[in-house]
Amino acid sequence: KSAVVAVHEKSRHMFRCRAEIDSKGHGGFGGSKDSAVERLSRFITEVSDKKDKIYKGTFYPEVRATFERHVPYMAFPMNVLFGNIGLFAPVIKKIMMGIPAASAMLSTGLSFTTITAGDTRDPQIKAKAAESTLFLRCVREEDLYEGLKTIRKIGEKYGVTVEEIARDYCQPTDFQGEAYKTVEALLHENFPDVAVVPFLLTAGTDARHFTDVADNILRFAPIDLSKKQFATIHAADEHIGIENIGQCVVFYKDLIQKM
Repeated sequence: KSAVVAVHEKSRHMFRCRAEIDSKGHGGFGGSKDSAVERLSRFITEVSDKKDKIYKGTFYPEVRATFERHVPYMAFPMNVLFGNIGLFAPVIKKIMMGIPAASAMLSTGLSFTTITAGDTRDPQIKAKAAESTLFLRCVREEDLYEGLKTIRKIGEKYGVTVEEIARDYCQPTDFQGEAYKTVEALLHENFPDVAVVPFLLTAGTDARHFTDVADNILRFAPIDLSKKQFATIHAADEHIGIENIGQCVVFYKDLIQKM
């Protein structure tokens, strides 16, 4: 078993992608080959087709540590592969980038979530503007903004502007630091039969809202879940056992005494 302590979670960045064009009259006249909708559609298609080149996979420190600290418990050949990530990184990345859940640990996620244009009450009138929301989730902001340069260049080609409208980024916690090592030591004391490893959470938690006031944010619940209990998370009959409550009480009492 593993006690995975999430030292970081992926961000949420949203961008308004907008195409505008001077268009007049009825959509059935003129036979124009250019429109705001078509420009935006071509932009979305090209960005989507090139997203794996815009945002390439990287073994971030916390992701690398997750695998390396599991190596002693892995069987052959996984122990050889992940025990030598530096050597086998190209092969491992290629495999992981083809698996959505694994790819999310290595790269910035990119998706267009909404698209709007024109007046639905009179769809014959050609839309003068079209907008789409680009949703990006990164591990490191510098990678996101570097890739955004390419996205904006594609936008220039189609007359599409890309404007940031929401930013929700949480700084990663140093898993070599004192705060993490304190929790790590307590976990070894309270759960001596588990491996303790740092982890990147690809989902999201409310803990990210503390990033401006806390130097260390550790996302973890000291609950030893069975496979059956784990399967109920965010599903029907989600539950923990009575003994799990006792585990939590003991762990947090010990943590408070260490602080």
